[in-house]
Amino acid sequence: MRNQCILLFGLLAGLGCTPSQQDDPAAVGRNPVDKDKVHFDLARIYLPHGAGRENPAHLLAPIIVHESPGTAAWLSPAGGRPRVLLVRSEIKIKELDYAQFIYSWEHSGNSPGAPASPSKRILRMTLDSRGHPTIYELFSEEGHLETLHVSLSLEQAAAREHGPALAGRSFSIEATGGPGLSGIVKEGPVAMGPLVYFDSPGRKNVALTCRCSPSRITRADGNHRYELVETDPDLQATANRLPTSLQTLENLRLPREF
Repeated sequence: MRNQCILLFGLLAGLGCTPSQQDDPAAVGRNPVDKDKVHFDLARIYLPHGAGRENPAHLLAPIIVHESPGTAAWLSPAGGRPRVLLVRSEIKIKELDYAQFIYSWEHSGNSPGAPASPSKRILRMTLDSRGHPTIYELFSEEGHLETLHVSLSLEQAAAREHGPALAGRSFSIEATGGPGLSGIVKEGPVAMGPLVYFDSPGRKNVALTCRCSPSRITRADGNHRYELVETDPDLQATANRLPTSLQTLENLRLPREF
């Protein structure tokens, strides 16, 4: 029987995409997370309020999945609907400008007795020439790169140009130095933001996948909405303090066709 979350994801993604074995998470610089173990029995799903295909900011916004129970509901500091902040930027790669969407949110409402957990996450997505997310960098509030994913099409282009993965690496796009990739994200038929999964109670990011990927939860603990706030000056200041994406790209063997 199809569960609530599958129906919800289908409503947003519209069309599906073919299964992939390479959209699996692992913390940067840490041991990989076994994809077969990344599954929530019960989870809260947070989507942008008023989402519509006509607004790229909403279509590219992340769907945030919190494992529950074990954590309190995510609320704004005032106790109302939570907020996700957005600023837009650009980066020059090989003399070409690429758009970046930077989303930030604060995890509030930790359950009593739960261990301390990161309160803020910043997701920076670099888009390709089609407007599809192709590089996903997830940072902590302190600017530490927690996970790094690239799109399946970028990995496939790197494999065509560079051949198989280097020794000690899992993917063709990975260079020899720096942290390895957390995983590969397959793509939908249209540009869309990812599903970002956080466990309970520590709210560690354990998966980042395409919206069209198979659901990783059994039951939805309600469908919730967050307010998407664009061009926030505080987030802009935070984004300016992050390591640049050029530092990340030094650890990737980007294909010429990027």
